[in-house]
Amino acid sequence: MHLSIVIPSINPDRWKNIFNQVKNSVGSYNFDVICSGPNLPFGLEEETRNGSFKYVEDYGCPSRSFQRAVENSKAEYISFIPRSIAPWMKEPLMKL
Repeated sequence: MHLSIVIPSINPDRWKNIFNQVKNSVGSYNFDVICSGPNLPFGLEEETRNGSFKYVEDYGCPSRSFQRAVENSKAEYISFIPRSIAPWMKEPLMKL
């Protein structure tokens, strides 16, 4: 099983924390995190190289940003984390 988590957001400072929470929650499943928005990611260079993190640059509205990220997924299953809850994610995600 391959899972993509899509995060349309303008806050790249939160992406690393969310990525780590997803990584800890998926266990042995293959996954990638696809973030989209107008601001470049930072601190995720290794994850980008190994293909588990992707960034889609988009300056449109959140729904278009989400659609462009989904188009870049090759996964069997796609889920998303809305930007509105990302700032409050302090605890690890429950097992997917």
